[in-house]
Amino acid sequence: MTSNDPLLKPTAPELLFDRERAANYDQFTGRIPGLRDTMLHFLGAVMADLPADSRILCVGVGTGNELIFLAKLYPDWTFVGIDPSEPMMNICRTKVAEAGLADRCELHTGYLDSLALDRGFDAATCLLVSHFLMETSERQELFANIAKHLKPGGMLVSADLATAIDTPAYRALTAPWFRLLLPPEATQKDFENARSAHGTAVALLDPVEVESLIQSAGFTQPVRLYQCLLIHGWVSYQLAPAD
Repeated sequence: MTSNDPLLKPTAPELLFDRERAANYDQFTGRIPGLRDTMLHFLGAVMADLPADSRILCVGVGTGNELIFLAKLYPDWTFVGIDPSEPMMNICRTKVAEAGLADRCELHTGYLDSLALDRGFDAATCLLVSHFLMETSERQELFANIAKHLKPGGMLVSADLATAIDTPAYRALTAPWFRLLLPPEATQKDFENARSAHGTAVALLDPVEVESLIQSAGFTQPVRLYQCLLIHGWVSYQLAPAD
C-alpha cells in the first residue's frame, strides 16, 4: 500500500502538496477531526485578545482551514494567506469564496520573500510548516521572515511535529500517532516507512530546540501551550522590527 497522507510522507512543500495530495488533504485531516478541531480552537482562544480590526498573516495556509475558522470567529479581522503549493491554494481560494470571505482575504502563491514587506500584521500563524525544512538555518530564516512582517510585539502562533528521535518520549508518542494517521488496513511495513521519514524528510527536533530557533529569530521565549502526541504549539511575540 502506498499512502498519500501528507503528514506521513513529507518532502519539499511545493512537491509534497501536489494536485493529488492537495485534493485528498481535507479528507485526510477529516479522519482525525478531534486533532484538527482541537488545534483550531486552541488557535482561536490564544488569539482572542488581539484588536478587533487585526490583520493576520497565515504562513503555509494550505487549504485554508485555520484562515476560514478565524475569519468566521472574528468577523472584523482581515487575512493574507501564503503557500508555495498552487494546488493547495486553488482549493483554498474556492473554500474562501464559498464561505463568503473573499473580500477579507488575500491569497498569494509563493514564499514569504515574494510578499511585499509592510510590517503591518498584528499576528501570524505558522501551523505544521517549519518541520518540512530540514536545515535549522532554514527554519530560523522562516521565523525571522515572519518577524519582519509583524508589528512590534506582534504575535506568532506556531505548531510543528516535535520530539527528539531515539528517546523514550518519541517511542511512546509515535505508536498512537501512526495508529491515528494511517488507515486501518496499514501493514507493519507502512508503519516502518512512515517512521523512516522522521529525521530524513521531516525535521523532528526536541521542542526546546524549536523554541530556541523561534527565539533566535527575533521573538520572545515561546510559551508551549498545546500538545497532541507529536504536535506541539507555541505562542511568542516579536521583540522589535527586524531590518
